[in-house]
Amino acid sequence: MQDLVKEYLTDYVKSGKTIFLSTHILEVAEEICSSFGILHRGTLLHSGPVDELTERGAHLPEFFLSLVRKGTHA
Repeated sequence: MQDLVKEYLTDYVKSGKTIFLSTHILEVAEEICSSFGILHRGTLLHSGPVDELTERGAHLPEFFLSLVRKGTHA
């Protein structure tokens, strides 16, 4: 079922529409989204394009943990 939902959302975005996705499953967000924002305890810690991370070889789950563990608001 999860693959069906991801396929639907991906096709929806390809048609030129925007989706605001709120999820704790960061791997899914990385697959589907072109940009992201990380909220922690009501504070926006970081936002930007997913490519910004993947071009550096980073991934959303690890990036999230690095921000939260440091207490850094990048």
